[in-house]
Amino acid sequence: MPRALTLCLALLGAAPALAHEYLVGDLAIVHPHTRPTAPGTTVAGGFMELFNASDTPERLLAARSGVADLSFFDAAADGGAGARRASAIDLPPGRSVFLEPDSLQIRLADLEEPLSSGDRVPVTQELEQAGPEPGEVWVEGT
Repeated sequence: MPRALTLCLALLGAAPALAHEYLVGDLAIVHPHTRPTAPGTTVAGGFMELFNASDTPERLLAARSGVADLSFFDAAADGGAGARRASAIDLPPGRSVFLEPDSLQIRLADLEEPLSSGDRVPVTQELEQAGPEPGEVWVEGT
């Protein structure tokens, strides 16, 4: 019994390591992902948690990729119809900002090919303090 308990605790401790994330200075970009798209679909949403561990504010000014036109999009705007946001995303010190399907997200538009599970989309985030930072958005789900 103690051996089984030890194994369970070890697996629980390893679970966070299975999620992908990367650090940009004091900013943690946690689980950047999108969903697979059907053939002919040219738009997808990018989702993640942005945690600013710094004592100073940071701003995500823009995001770029060679495979899609990226913009900030608020799915909850205009009574749920959604709207493009031209402004940056503020990242307050000591807090997380969540980019999620039914709220603020990074919109990937003009996709030339469908996104399939297992793909990785190269993305460069332009941060006000840290500057440009390359990363990836993983395509996950069914």
